[in-house]
Amino acid sequence: MTEATTTTFDIRSLGAMRSVGGVLPADVINAAIAGADLPGLGADDYHLELGVTPKEAANRAWAVLRGAWATYRDALAARPEGDPAIGLTRERWLSVLLRELGFGRVPPTPAGGILADGRSWPVSHLAGGHLPIHLLGWGVDLDKRTPGMAGAAERAPSAMVQDLLNRSDEYLWAILANGATLRVLRDSSTLVGP
Repeated sequence: MTEATTTTFDIRSLGAMRSVGGVLPADVINAAIAGADLPGLGADDYHLELGVTPKEAANRAWAVLRGAWATYRDALAARPEGDPAIGLTRERWLSVLLRELGFGRVPPTPAGGILADGRSWPVSHLAGGHLPIHLLGWGVDLDKRTPGMAGAAERAPSAMVQDLLNRSDEYLWAILANGATLRVLRDSSTLVGP
């Protein structure tokens, strides 16, 4: 009789992923990576077509994203230094990423942004009428304001989106991305920054 071998992972070994706060607890991520039988990870839970496993669907999405990433990085490298590449980042990378994550084509917000708490918030997109998604360019810092940049001029984008969530009863979650970083934000009065 052979003894089963167990491989364990530590989320800190994943250089591209960092879990902060309690949205995705490290033990759940580690369990998913280790292949544990967690509820909510079956084909039916993801509404996959008959016979397609979550692993197959993930591999298919990964192949699409690898190709999109390579094309995007090549196009980004051809841009002049200092170009924030907002349109390029939204169309060639972030829209593909969001589609592969199951959001479909995310429409831009109406002119004037999202209205909440008696003011307008310059968030770029709104998915399903209830999920603010603020997509910026590769050259736009999420943690600093960028004068002259829509959605980043008055405040740092991360602080602005967090403030929208905290002041609105309508929105609980938001996504913020600039091509290099994707953040999932949650309404929390204890949070005012990243």
